[in-house]
Amino acid sequence: MRSWGQSVAPGMAASDHSKNRGQSSSGTPSPTSAPTAVVNRPLSVATFGRVTTTDPAAATDTGSTIYALNVFQRLMTVQVGSAALKPDAATDCWYIDEITYSCGIRKNLSFTNGNDLTASDVKFSIERARTLAVPGSSARLLDNIADMIIPEDDEWRIDFKLKQHDRSFGYALASPAASIVDEEVYKANEPWP
Repeated sequence: MRSWGQSVAPGMAASDHSKNRGQSSSGTPSPTSAPTAVVNRPLSVATFGRVTTTDPAAATDTGSTIYALNVFQRLMTVQVGSAALKPDAATDCWYIDEITYSCGIRKNLSFTNGNDLTASDVKFSIERARTLAVPGSSARLLDNIADMIIPEDDEWRIDFKLKQHDRSFGYALASPAASIVDEEVYKANEPWP
């Protein structure tokens, strides 16, 4: 199998590292501050397959899955090199009773368009993946959810009421279908074009 970079997300910001930045007049490196210029250019993701969709809720092939896992945040992620779960957009996730899995959401996260990432976006994204229910996607891993509640007294938490206890539910929140999308940009009942 061959791997190649595929430009799939125009408009992503990247730092401009000019050739002579950080060099004194004698040509030796000197301390500099972080680059300040922003250049819009495509994001390249190396995959083993063709990316057929950039919608994480509709990812069914290897290329699209790799894209979703590298571009979108999820509440949880699987640690590279092991099967251990670790928080991604979550501060932490835990069971508060046998069928309620609760996740705190990191503050000060935003989408590339500048919109804040909120618990409402998390709820929207997972409801959307379940509604679309694209055959062959990881949305089936979310079937055990009976309800999602954002507590009135804590807008930075979401509680997942499950149909039954599931010790591996955290892995469902690390799947491509659980990727968090901006509810102001994505449609609830249509895959991203």
